[in-house]
Amino acid sequence: MTRLLFVLLLVALLVAQRGFAQGQLVWEAGLSPERYAGKQVRYPNVAAPGPAANAVTIGLIDSGITPDHPQLSAYMVAAKDFTGEGLQDVLGHGTALALVAVFDHPDARVKLVSAKVATRSGAVREGALLDAIDWVVRQGATAVHIGASFHGSRAHYREVCEAISRHWNVVFFAAVGTFSPPREQYPANCRIGNLHPVWADPAQPRHYNLVLH
Repeated sequence: MTRLLFVLLLVALLVAQRGFAQGQLVWEAGLSPERYAGKQVRYPNVAAPGPAANAVTIGLIDSGITPDHPQLSAYMVAAKDFTGEGLQDVLGHGTALALVAVFDHPDARVKLVSAKVATRSGAVREGALLDAIDWVVRQGATAVHIGASFHGSRAHYREVCEAISRHWNVVFFAAVGTFSPPREQYPANCRIGNLHPVWADPAQPRHYNLVLH
């Protein structure tokens, strides 16, 4: 009995540790939390008429999107906070990503679903990511971008890969960060048919220049 209790206690401890596994928000080369934090991010010289009738719903799993943003509010169809800190995008990363998704291409026809999973420090819980994946799909997203990266192995993040694979009719994109030495990153390394890793080449100039207030 004593041995059984010890085994159960060990299992419970391992489960608890896994439950608190954290990833980190991935920042595009040339961007930084210090640049965006606490500032209003806008796309320059664009009108915001709202989505077209045939707009595609995309899900952004990131640091949230600023509520009532003057350029984005017309495109928002749903938003949910999975951090307990509220919907406000403290880091500005999710808002910047949303602006690029809506305005960077003149023919873009999108609506936005925002799942905030990154805390004000940029940390992302695995459980929050799992819940966010299912939620954005329930909101009608047919394409989803995940802006978080976890370091480890496929065995550690099997549930994340399975959550994405389960929604086989939705296309997922997962950000990849540049780390030295190189590290295995999830969900980008899940290697499943409906997920594509994405990264920014620091040698390539961006087509946009966001305005900070």
